[in-house]
Amino acid sequence: MSAADARPAAEHRIGGIDYVDLEDFCAQFGFDAKINERNRTIVCKSPWTSLEFEIDSRENVVNGMRVFFGDPVRAYRGH
Repeated sequence: MSAADARPAAEHRIGGIDYVDLEDFCAQFGFDAKINERNRTIVCKSPWTSLEFEIDSRENVVNGMRVFFGDPVRAYRGH
């Protein structure tokens, strides 16, 4: 399935902030998502890009570079 064929990422409103479901986002753009529930991290990889997210943190890593989001990554109903 190509990214054009994938369904759009689900959106959720949490505390007045719009969030996109990260698993849907990864599937839509061809990333392999690995979730580590023990340390509350999600790593999305493609041949060209690595995205590392930590739940409840604004600090994330894109291709080895620290990036700070305006709002933290959130868990929502098990996602």
